[in-house]
Amino acid sequence: MKKQLLLRKGLLTFALLLVFFVTNAQSLVWKNSVTGTSTSPNGRAPQSSHRYTRTVYLIAASELAAGGIDAGKVLKAIGFNYRAAEAIPTATADGTLKIYLENTIATSYNKGTSWATAISTMTKVSDAAATIPAATTADFVFTNGDTFTYTGGALYVAFEWLNLEGTLGTSNTAYCNSSTTNTGGVNGLQAGYSSSSTTVPDDITTSNNFRPATRFAYELLDNDAKVSNIYAMSTAPANEGRQSIIARITNEGINPIYNLNVTLTVSGANTFTSTKTISLPVETPIETGAGYNVTFDEFIPVNLGTNTITVALAETDDDNVNNTAARTQEVIPGVFSYNIGTTVTTNTGSSAQNYRYAVKYTANGTVYPKAVRFLLSNNATVVGKGLKAFWLNANQELMGESDIYTAVVTDQGTLITLPFTANNVAVPDISGNTEFYVGVQQTSTTGGESVFFMGSQTALESPLKPDTYFGGSTSLGASSNKPSIEAVTTSSTLPVTISAFTAKLNNNKVVLKWEVGTENNVNHYEVERSLNGVDFIKIDEVPADGSAAYVTTDLSPLAGVNYYRLKTIDNDGTYSYFNEIKSVKVATLETESLTIYPNPVTGSELNVALTGYPAGTYSYKIVGALGSVVQQGKFSYNGSGSSTINLTTSFTKGTYILYIADGKKAIQLKFVK
Repeated sequence: MKKQLLLRKGLLTFALLLVFFVTNAQSLVWKNSVTGTSTSPNGRAPQSSHRYTRTVYLIAASELAAGGIDAGKVLKAIGFNYRAAEAIPTATADGTLKIYLENTIATSYNKGTSWATAISTMTKVSDAAATIPAATTADFVFTNGDTFTYTGGALYVAFEWLNLEGTLGTSNTAYCNSSTTNTGGVNGLQAGYSSSSTTVPDDITTSNNFRPATRFAYELLDNDAKVSNIYAMSTAPANEGRQSIIARITNEGINPIYNLNVTLTVSGANTFTSTKTISLPVETPIETGAGYNVTFDEFIPVNLGTNTITVALAETDDDNVNNTAARTQEVIPGVFSYNIGTTVTTNTGSSAQNYRYAVKYTANGTVYPKAVRFLLSNNATVVGKGLKAFWLNANQELMGESDIYTAVVTDQGTLITLPFTANNVAVPDISGNTEFYVGVQQTSTTGGESVFFMGSQTALESPLKPDTYFGGSTSLGASSNKPSIEAVTTSSTLPVTISAFTAKLNNNKVVLKWEVGTENNVNHYEVERSLNGVDFIKIDEVPADGSAAYVTTDLSPLAGVNYYRLKTIDNDGTYSYFNEIKSVKVATLETESLTIYPNPVTGSELNVALTGYPAGTYSYKIVGALGSVVQQGKFSYNGSGSSTINLTTSFTKGTYILYIADGKKAIQLKFVK
């Protein structure tokens, strides 16, 4: 009987211990910090093929934040990833593993090459016997060390693996991050290791950019709700935009969440408050690791300046540090944007014909989309490809487009502005819905060719704001990427109202006049001319000065029919065209000021002699018989003699017209090839 009682006591004690260890194991949550798919077998992570390994490396603040490791977390374990499980022999290669951690503000490795010096300021969090398992992961719970609390910022990690006498295992290969982007552009790791020597030197002289894929674990608290994301525009227009700010609340604790009061506060240039209550049924709480989106009341900023957007939980829990989050928002005239700076984290696109990306915004009152601004990708496939901007109403019906823009290398990674050809169309109110989409579409592919044209910021927002980012070819659907697309708008129909535009011939010169009704935010006007009504060149620029009427003269019109159009350029760089094109027929034209020789042209050079023109750089176009531009560019003229234009395009036999302009006037002459 006594033996049975002792047996029962022993079983009860074992069961309690088992529950204790299982409970503690389950309360740890693992978060990736360094991720990567590069590989190395050379002491980047602990390896039992080595007698010793000493490694020190830096983990950037951005990597820890992206992994979801918040300041204030007490780190309890570290883990590494391997490409293939190590073949450990029967006599396992046991050793000892010491692990050191240090909070730092460093942005690049500065620990030097001495092991003793490197760890002298670090906290030893673990010092225990260890075995690297025959698996693709190795997790080490901290033992016999000091408690370490991550305080935010970057983190130094150091480990020492020693197996000076035991049986060695075979070499395994660690997954690594080989980029120096997060380590200041320099190598982020120093190491010393050996598979044979049992003498451990102090030097860690091997510098490398291969940092091991690393994850940390911290212990889950019983009750821990976190404000993990605030979804709001980074730049918002004054008065023109309505926004419903969303906060994502995640459960970082063990116990489920049923009820929470969440408050949005906007301070700074504008003030606003909205409180929402999360009240969930018993069957569907926010479980551990899950999230819940809270949508606040609609907010319309009216004052220019900087807003601070703060979301806070009313209830306290076991970690109050993460109960509040904040971000800033700039309020400026006529810009809707979710962009976070101009960093391109992903280049996205498709092989589908006419593929497009769009972002959805909501207008307030009468709003006229003027242009799209977007981040052009850094990918080589976009160079030379045609792109155009568009905007759609709430029903995804086309409302406006831009001219086609051809991507060039020098524009990559920058914001490109594409004005709409007509900007006097307001966002319609469709049964109370004033949402609108602005986007960019590729136009140069017939399908099958992958063109990565959009600079995206997907890595800067996880998970993505719902019902905001879209992609598709025939129709738009939810996108897994965050395209960096901004809307440029105005609350007035046009900055300028032009009541009349005329072009009249006078002594072989064309006098152009236009009358202005209203003029707001206009920088200047440009007069453009064309021989075919399709290909226009600028012949004059007139500053906007508030006049009721403007006049300029084309001193050198073309022989035949001249087409003129008027372009208005606003202070923000966007532009629009007056909706009428005027034509004037010039019966004769003096061309003595321009000579081409030889004419007909027999080789690949066009010799151009100008008379009465000053030295400078001149733009030119060569137009074929059907009015299409065959070649264009610039050449330099020294004020006397002649200049040479190299015919880089393969010209067929026929008649061509050479147009030459200096920005103020243009001359032309036919030549034969």
